[in-house]
Amino acid sequence: MKNTLTLLAILISFQLFAQGQFVKGYYVNRQADTVRGLIKDGNWFVSPNKIIFKINTQGSEQIITTDQANMFALSNGEFYYAQSFSYTEIPDRVYTHPDELLKFQSFKAKAFVRMLLKGSINLYKYVSENTVSHFLIQEGEAEPEVLVHQKYIVMYDSVPRSAAYEKEDHKYRIQLIKAMRTEADLYKRIETLGYSDADLIKLISLYNKRQSSASENLTNKTDKMQLYIRPRVATSINRSSNINSYYGAFAAADFVLPRSANRWVLFAEAGYHSISVNSYRTTFTAVDSLVKEQVNSFVINAGARAYLLKTKLTPFVSIGGTVYYSNRADNRLYFFGTGFSFNRRLELDVSYKFKPGLKDLKNNRYSFIDVSLAYRFPVSAFFSSK
Repeated sequence: MKNTLTLLAILISFQLFAQGQFVKGYYVNRQADTVRGLIKDGNWFVSPNKIIFKINTQGSEQIITTDQANMFALSNGEFYYAQSFSYTEIPDRVYTHPDELLKFQSFKAKAFVRMLLKGSINLYKYVSENTVSHFLIQEGEAEPEVLVHQKYIVMYDSVPRSAAYEKEDHKYRIQLIKAMRTEADLYKRIETLGYSDADLIKLISLYNKRQSSASENLTNKTDKMQLYIRPRVATSINRSSNINSYYGAFAAADFVLPRSANRWVLFAEAGYHSISVNSYRTTFTAVDSLVKEQVNSFVINAGARAYLLKTKLTPFVSIGGTVYYSNRADNRLYFFGTGFSFNRRLELDVSYKFKPGLKDLKNNRYSFIDVSLAYRFPVSAFFSSK
């Protein structure tokens, strides 16, 4: 027993000693200057609103507050940022009367909060004076948002204590779905996500990794040609004098040219389409009579596309031609189009398609406008320009 108490006393003394140690670090002041020196590592159980700093071991101690510094960092890799925000808590965590509302208390905080993740979404952790953990997310340069989570016990005065039960408010899941709106496949994970360091770090790390890949994809001037597979569906959005309807399904191979930052693309596409055509023909019984035909055939498209901006939502233009297998002589189409692409992945395209030089007996050109929806899947980088 005596040995156990001695060991416990040594451990407590060591912990208190460690908390008082000055370690290498720096802070960034309000003028954006980096000041390097020594920071007292408080091993904070509650998020601090000030730190103790000195230039060197011989220097005098200074108090640096959230009004004086934007952030500070310790040599162990921990980063803390000055943030102002509001949050709510139920201090006693118990709801004790059926006719009262839950006694949420609102607090305003200005503290150095620890950064857990940096990326498209920054994740911070704040620990209140009640030692309750709160997590904050920040998208880009936007104001940080507190993820709302409440866990409390419902226990009425008028019922036995054994009837008490625990309840949780999971509003933070809705907040995360909104923040990750571009990654719909993560929604199911969010719906069962726990409110803990490990769960939040795992999910937001995955999201940030995807966003980082997409961002690099917009600007990366790789020396290798990139290959994307692009499934596409299309239909006509107008009726002309000789085209009733058009629809098709296709799969394209997009070849992104080296050193083009994913802006210049050559593509080859195969698929199947169906065109309903009105043809005017001379017959034995009538001149230029109307004949309706349904042309169903396999198709090969080829052309080029240029993305006009280096942004997530960018317009593009395309031009190319179509050859399809048919017993008709006029089995060619040309097209030019425009559309929008999100992250160079999801694409909406509107094209004008026409048969070159071919007109019917009424002098009408065979042409129509189609709209298509496509999604690009990256495959590989397979050819170097060096």
